[in-house]
Amino acid sequence: MSHARLRKENNCLNCDAVVDGPYCKNCGQLNAEPKQTLWHLLTHFIEDVTHFDGKFFVTMKSLLVRPGFLSSEYLKGRRTKYLDPVRLYLFVSAIFFVIVFAGSQKEQRITVHNNPVLVYATDSTRATDSGKRWGYYRHNTDGQDVQVLFLPNYLTHGYKYYDSLQRALPASKKSNWFDRYFEKRLIGVWETYDNDPYNFFREVLERIQHSFSKMFFISLPIFAFFLYLLYYRRRKQYYYVSHAIFSLHYYTISFFFLLLIKLSLAEFIPEFLGNILMTIGIGGIFVYLYIAMLRFYKQGWFKTFVKFLFLSVAAIILITVITIGMSLNSFFSMAS
Repeated sequence: MSHARLRKENNCLNCDAVVDGPYCKNCGQLNAEPKQTLWHLLTHFIEDVTHFDGKFFVTMKSLLVRPGFLSSEYLKGRRTKYLDPVRLYLFVSAIFFVIVFAGSQKEQRITVHNNPVLVYATDSTRATDSGKRWGYYRHNTDGQDVQVLFLPNYLTHGYKYYDSLQRALPASKKSNWFDRYFEKRLIGVWETYDNDPYNFFREVLERIQHSFSKMFFISLPIFAFFLYLLYYRRRKQYYYVSHAIFSLHYYTISFFFLLLIKLSLAEFIPEFLGNILMTIGIGGIFVYLYIAMLRFYKQGWFKTFVKFLFLSVAAIILITVITIGMSLNSFFSMAS
C-alpha cells in the first residue's frame, strides 16, 4: 500500500480521465501529489525490493528443488506467486556475470625484454611465405608464456600490397572471393596485433569471455526449438512458447550449476572440495534437465531419456558452434 499523499483534484495526471478513488480506472495510476518527499521515495524503494526479494526466493526455491514444477505452474496460469520467467532469467544472469567477472582478475600486460624462445607450435604454423596456412606460436619470454600470431608474409604488409599481389597473379592462382574476404580480415587483425603482439591474445580472450552472455541469449530460442521438434506430435498441448518457458527456467537454474563449476576452479577451494563442486555442477546440468523434462512433459522415463540424449547432444553441438563463431568474431573484431 502506498503512503503517498493523494491529490484533491479528481483528474488523472497521466491520462486526464476522471478519477473515482485513489487509482485511475482508465490507466491505473495513483492519483498522488507529483511532489514527493525523500522519505516516500525511500519507503517505496524498500517496499519494491522486499516484494521482489520475497518472490525471488520463493521462485528460486521451487525452481531448484522441484524441476519442471515452475514451468507447469506457469502454463496452468498460476503466476502471481512467482517471478516472471523473463525477469527471473535476466536478473539471475546479471548476478551470475557480475560475480564471474568480479572474481576474475585482469592480467598484467606483458612487456618483453628478451627475445622469445619457441617452446611450442601448432600444426597450422607450418607455413612458408607462399603458403596460406596461419596459426600461432607459444613462446616463453621473461618466464611467461605468450601466444604469438604467425601469418604468411603476403598478409603482413597491408591491404595495398595484398591487392597489388593479387592483381599480378594469374587468374588460376588468385584467391577466390571467400579467401579474399578471409585474408583481408587477417590483414586488419595483423595491423592491430603488430602494435602490441604479446598482449593481443589476452585481449581476444577477454572479448570472448565478455561475449558469453550473448551465447546464452542466442542459444536459448534455438534450444526451445529443439524441444519443439522433439515434442512435435504434442504441439497442440505444448506450443513453442511452452518450450520457451521451460527453456528460460532451465537456463536460469543452469547459472547456479555453472557458478558451482566456476567456484570449483577457485584457488582458495581445496582440491577434494573442488572435485565435489565440479561433479555437482556438471552432473546437475544434465540430471536436472532429465528430471525437468520427465515431470513437465509427463512421458515415460525411457522415452524421455531418449529425447534427453538427443537434446543434450544437439545442445552441446549448438554451444560449440556458437562458441567457435563468437571466438572467431572476437578475434576478427580486433582488426584496426
